[in-house]
Amino acid sequence: MTTPRSGSLRQAFRVDLFEGARIALRSLLSHRMRTVLTTIGIGVGVCTLLAIVTVIQGLNRSFEAQMSIIGAQTLQVSKYPWVMRGDWWRYRNRKDIDPRDAELLKTFAPHVAAAAPLAMNATEVRYQGRTLHRIGVGGTSADFPEASGYQLESGRFLTEADEASLGRVAILGKDIV
Repeated sequence: MTTPRSGSLRQAFRVDLFEGARIALRSLLSHRMRTVLTTIGIGVGVCTLLAIVTVIQGLNRSFEAQMSIIGAQTLQVSKYPWVMRGDWWRYRNRKDIDPRDAELLKTFAPHVAAAAPLAMNATEVRYQGRTLHRIGVGGTSADFPEASGYQLESGRFLTEADEASLGRVAILGKDIV
């Protein structure tokens, strides 16, 4: 029994490869509409997949940026849950969180760097004859920038002296200014 030489195997492979390519090309040319529609379908599928991946990556980056503002070592306590499920009245009737609770937390938990209560409300603001509607107005303490990660662009924030004297101090957001 004789074994075929490696040269004849390569030649047989080339013949099969070229023959297969010629048959495939003839099939594509004889069924042009099917070829075009299949190519368009593959292109649409790839573009859709790329768009979905791009949107998901954008959402992930946006979520990470928003969460980085809060900080990795931040705990937020609220009367209401982040997502309201069930009976709203049950949450509404919970005890309000008092600013003294933040002071107690700082006193009895030495690892707490900052604790800042925040009370928010949307209201109407008037100044020198101008009126702005549904403006977010919040009350907080001097620890708020450290606890929240917010930074002032200019001016100063509340101080402990403002809190002690119950001074009428306002910090304006850049949208209001």
